Amino acid sequence: MPKQLISTAQAAEMLGVRPQTMRIWRVKGCGPKYVRYGGTRGKVFYHPDEIQSWLVMRTYDSTSEESARRRVA
Repeated sequence: MPKQLISTAQAAEMLGVRPQTMRIWRVKGCGPKYVRYGGTRGKVFYHPDEIQSWLVMRTYDSTSEESARRRVA
C-alpha cells in the first residue's frame, strides 16, 4: 500500500464520522473517492487529497448557494 493512502477508519476520523458511515457512502456513491486493493473483497483506502477535494465541493458561502447547487445537480 502506498504510504500516502489512509484506511477507512482514518478517513472517518478525519471527517468526524463513523467508519460505517464511510461504508454507507461508498454504497450510495456519495462519499470521497476511494481505492480498493485485492479485488471486490479487498481493503479500501483513501487518498487525503481526495478527501480534501470532496470537502471543498461541499463548502458553501451561504444556504442559498447550497440550495442553488443542489438544484443544478
